[in-house]
Amino acid sequence: MGDVFRNGGKIPTFGGFISLDDYAKNVAKTAGIQLPNQFNWEGFVGQVEQEAKLNPTELIEVAKSALDRQNELFKENGIRAIDNMSLGTVKYSDLPQSGYAGLGSIDNARRIGESAGHRLGMSNISSYIEVPAQPLVKEIVSFGGRPYSSNAFGPGLKGVEWEKDGVKYFTSLTINDYKKTISSSPLAQPASSLVVN
Repeated sequence: MGDVFRNGGKIPTFGGFISLDDYAKNVAKTAGIQLPNQFNWEGFVGQVEQEAKLNPTELIEVAKSALDRQNELFKENGIRAIDNMSLGTVKYSDLPQSGYAGLGSIDNARRIGESAGHRLGMSNISSYIEVPAQPLVKEIVSFGGRPYSSNAFGPGLKGVEWEKDGVKYFTSLTINDYKKTISSSPLAQPASSLVVN
């Protein structure tokens, strides 16, 4: 769902993209439904996106619960952070091979489902790295690391996978990563502020 919102209401297809307007017209035609000639689909998509997202208070509560479960998983498996690295950094090879079933999504409407493995530059970072992970990714890059995967809202571990000097690492996000980004991003925008014309 989040990818449709970030693509300005364009829906991915096998041959590229189709606009939400064209998609809705095709569905309506097939179903024999009459649609208004003029409709603000971009505004509609924006409103649906805002309504689908957790509000900031709910987001922090769900993120805290998910991070607590992640930390419990690490403790259960005897995983400790590397002393001379950022808080929450572990060798990727030390991560447990199972037990991730309890690490569900935090907010599916905010997920970026597109893989960023081939994009390592910092330009247009918001299109492929979820907001809470962006400062951590920048910190890892400034440290000389090479991030290859991040997750802030989807199922699984919440953090950034990266490598440096041939060694793979995982750095966990913290609740502060979520709190810091809420006030300065569209995450804080109330859904009621959007109006469909």
